[in-house]
Amino acid sequence: MRWTGLIASFVIALAAVAGAADSWGYRIAHELMSPFCPGRTLASCPSEKADELRVWILLQESAGATRVEVEEQLVERYGREILPAPAPDDAAGIAGYAVPILAIVAGLPLVIWLLSRLTASPPADGAPVTARHAQASEPEDPELAAEIDRQLGDRKS
Repeated sequence: MRWTGLIASFVIALAAVAGAADSWGYRIAHELMSPFCPGRTLASCPSEKADELRVWILLQESAGATRVEVEEQLVERYGREILPAPAPDDAAGIAGYAVPILAIVAGLPLVIWLLSRLTASPPADGAPVTARHAQASEPEDPELAAEIDRQLGDRKS
């Protein structure tokens, strides 16, 4: 029974606006967000409630209501979330691409410098020895070297 009434009202609405395919009633359904399907427009929402709301909009148009009046009623009923998002500002779109590119370009020299420091070869003779290089080199004191070898030999046995 419910489908029959829905189909009948839809046919009445289509007949009332026949020949006006670009009327505001059709356009508004593609612009407004669906209160029943988050993230979708009213026209793309498969919900039965969305069908009823689209028919209601067409009936309001055929009854002589203005688009502004219908939008005001919908905002009153469903809140401002039903209104389409404003068009993005061109500056925001440019910044969305420019900021990451600038960060990469500015950070690239730092990354290259760090990598060259980390992969540098050990210093030549006479150069100061860093803690990293001291671990791999032999101790300069022969007595200390002999003591280390003796203690390491005791552990192995």
